[in-house]
Amino acid sequence: MIIVENKEQLETIYEELKVSDSFFVLIAENPFNTSPFNDVSLLFIYLFQYEKTYCLVNTHPDFEFDINLNVFFKKIDTNKSIFVYNKKLFLSFIDNKREELKSNFIDIDFVSYICENKALNLEDITHVTNVYKKFLKQFKNKAINGVIPITSHYEYYEKILHDVYQMYNKYKHFIFSSKEQLLVLDEYFTNNFYDFERNGIFVDYHKLRKHNPNIFIKNNLIYGDYKFYTKTGRPTNAYAKLNLLALNKKTGIRKIFTSRFKDEGLLYQFDYSSFHLKLISILTDELHGVDNMHIHLGNIIYPKLDLTDESNYEKVKGLIFKQLYGGVSKEFIHIPFFKKLSKFVDTLWDEFNTKGFITSKLFKRVIYKKWFDSSINKLTLFNYYIQSFESELCAFIIKDINDYIKNNELQSELILYTYDSFLLDVDKSEISTHLQKIKDIITYNNILTVTTKFGDNYQDLNSIKI
Repeated sequence: MIIVENKEQLETIYEELKVSDSFFVLIAENPFNTSPFNDVSLLFIYLFQYEKTYCLVNTHPDFEFDINLNVFFKKIDTNKSIFVYNKKLFLSFIDNKREELKSNFIDIDFVSYICENKALNLEDITHVTNVYKKFLKQFKNKAINGVIPITSHYEYYEKILHDVYQMYNKYKHFIFSSKEQLLVLDEYFTNNFYDFERNGIFVDYHKLRKHNPNIFIKNNLIYGDYKFYTKTGRPTNAYAKLNLLALNKKTGIRKIFTSRFKDEGLLYQFDYSSFHLKLISILTDELHGVDNMHIHLGNIIYPKLDLTDESNYEKVKGLIFKQLYGGVSKEFIHIPFFKKLSKFVDTLWDEFNTKGFITSKLFKRVIYKKWFDSSINKLTLFNYYIQSFESELCAFIIKDINDYIKNNELQSELILYTYDSFLLDVDKSEISTHLQKIKDIITYNNILTVTTKFGDNYQDLNSIKI
């Protein structure tokens, strides 16, 4: 490890970055702060072609020569790949230089995901070293990384580098040939989700503490952290072990999620109706223009059944769900929608077994058969495929929402995405002018169907037509 202690060494790094792919690890000052806003203590840089590590000190009492990392990032000028661990921390730190650097900075977890369908196995690495264990146990929610010795941080960095180095050498050719796809995926997922994660979700701090006394929070905002490294790409999202995608309605925790605009704001939720049915209709080119597909199919299956009756409607939904994920029964195979569905499932399964892989619908991410155990069957594969399609389509929609809010300089924010719904914190003054246009983005100009609810808090939402 070379600890940088003069400007000449910095100039050497700039020149070497022009020649070599590299790997960057930032050490945040507060390891308990999972928000996108955190100060930085150190930066470790590994140069693959030179096989050496530099340590740049931003703020640390062990060393007197501090480097302004904001200035350092601004001066980077390279066409080589810079692989980054915990990219969202980087994005928050280099925000004013992001447009110039985003074509170089690639989330190393995404590289691992594309190559092996999983993130690097490093979630608990801060508990591996004895020094880290001691400090994390003794100082809860404190900015302790500035007092942990640099040598201990280096030990932590080396554990990450070991796995990254092996992966880089194993997939070097693939990474080089697939860089364009990696950058597109990284933009639509890591960068794109970060853009609305940093909006934060406004909560009552004191009430939240009753649900989780050790939670880290600042300015009454909590920040989600979407992870996409699943077989389907369907993300998880947690904040300090609080699962934001499955907040229990019975505990009252949703009630403390309110608008940052206080009396001048409302929460609006857009929920997709029969979402997977709509996605299947796109895949099979059947029933595109149907608004409520459960009612449409229900009227074909049970033409004399009153579907305005809630129990009858739920009966039909259950039966349709069984056809989607339990296989189409002979009784309904004559119905064009189910016939095309059954053919699509069989074709997908044949391709999976013949080629040894399938590709996702929109981003063409390769999903290999070798990643699954022998228990997978055609219906499980189809379920994975639909969830992948769902996640990729929603990534496009989230980017369009982000761009619309940014381009129109709105105060309103997208704050939560939960598979089949979007939650926005809306400034009341922007409702009449912009809410319909945001709804058009979410419905893909009425290709998809949504129901809309609004309210003062996430628990008590009332239906409304827009």
